[in-house]
Amino acid sequence: MAVVLMAGWAAFSACGGSTVDEGELQEDPNRRDGGSGTGSTSSGVASSGGGSSSSSASSTSSSSSSSSTTGGTSSSSSSSSSSSSTTGGTSSSSSSSSSSSTTGGTSSSSSSSSSSSSSSSSSSSGGSSGAVTSDPFDGTTYCTARANAECDQANRCDPSIIDWSFGSLARCKSAQRALCLAEDAPFLSALIGQSVIFSQAQYATCMSEITGLACGAAPGLSAACDAMFRGARNQNAGCAASIQCADGLFCSGLATGVTCGSCQPTLNLGSVCTYHSACGPSARCIAATAGATSGTCQALSDLYKPAGQVCNTQNGPACQGYLVCSGATASNPAGTCTAIELLAGGAACSATSDIQRCISGQQCVVPTAGDAAGTCTALPGSGTACDLDRGVFLCADPYYCSAWETNGVTAGTCNARKTAGGSCTAAETAWAGNGYKMGFLACYPDLYCDPDAAGTNYTCTAPQAPAALPACP
Repeated sequence: MAVVLMAGWAAFSACGGSTVDEGELQEDPNRRDGGSGTGSTSSGVASSGGGSSSSSASSTSSSSSSSSTTGGTSSSSSSSSSSSSTTGGTSSSSSSSSSSSTTGGTSSSSSSSSSSSSSSSSSSSGGSSGAVTSDPFDGTTYCTARANAECDQANRCDPSIIDWSFGSLARCKSAQRALCLAEDAPFLSALIGQSVIFSQAQYATCMSEITGLACGAAPGLSAACDAMFRGARNQNAGCAASIQCADGLFCSGLATGVTCGSCQPTLNLGSVCTYHSACGPSARCIAATAGATSGTCQALSDLYKPAGQVCNTQNGPACQGYLVCSGATASNPAGTCTAIELLAGGAACSATSDIQRCISGQQCVVPTAGDAAGTCTALPGSGTACDLDRGVFLCADPYYCSAWETNGVTAGTCNARKTAGGSCTAAETAWAGNGYKMGFLACYPDLYCDPDAAGTNYTCTAPQAPAALPACP
């Protein structure tokens, strides 16, 4: 089973509202599977159309952007969502996992694993234990390169996503690196050399390809990204996640409470499925209605469309990459996949346009609430007033607009973001989605606004290293 890059990026969606998420099912149910993705607690910033190559995205939502949530505030990866993090596996002899704490906003603290796992012998047919030959894997190097490549690509294609998700390009890179170190590197380090094979050459090529990926690129992985991690377990072998299975296979039989399955051939298009990896890297598992527990495998080419083709923000198809479903409204969800128009600082902009984006560090501000004509204006700094009704949604990094903390409030002040242990609000969690964090909220973007046991008090919390996968012999 080939793996993917940061699934969190797919969760962010810059499709301008084109969505196929309502009936889109999760990845392997008991874990964040799929390999190198950021997993359920990571933030993300790319497009559900696959702008930064995501093959097993978890519950991808794509809330539209226009002026209020440019680039989409959208959905989040849910806790059992796709992508790779859960410290894994089968007794990781050679790979030691990392510690992970990322104290708010600034440091990406701990180093995750530098696991070299180049043991011998590859797994035999049906076998599930024993070391396999792999290139050495260093979590810090991997997470740094991946964060840089994906943030640069998002910044090139839609800078507003960087501002909304992180506040600045530098913050995007530091936050994504920290989350990767906390959640993904331990998972990968524990599996590489045991049930997963890492290719340094394919990794280097993949990172380069992401940086230069076209903004309207079709979803799915390039050959290099597809080959960066390979499962070593053959058909009928035990597994706890699809990343452990060889090409053309997925971990079948997983369900809530069922932690072990077996590697089986991926399903054909139209087959009944319960999670994405069952359908292989070029398809998704889509349910007919929200809340359904099963769906059918549908081709990515049917779910995401290129520029100039019809899209639908309610029922799909969505748009590829960072294209916007332009012209769609709440009453008429049909639109056309259209490229984003980037505007320089000081340029005239329209608060009602669904394709215009000011460059990073700028937002479209109107003179009076309700006006359409505005100007791309620099994000305000500490102590400055912000006003959601006039388009002053964001503050310059590392500040946030306090209006987002309370439902129904539209005016606030640019306050300093909060580090781990700082207080946050239920309203922010609602804006962010289930576990998905956005840079315009109070907590630094490498932290989560988590409730206490009673669900009454919320605190900015650092991500935790995921639990180990069972051995599943």
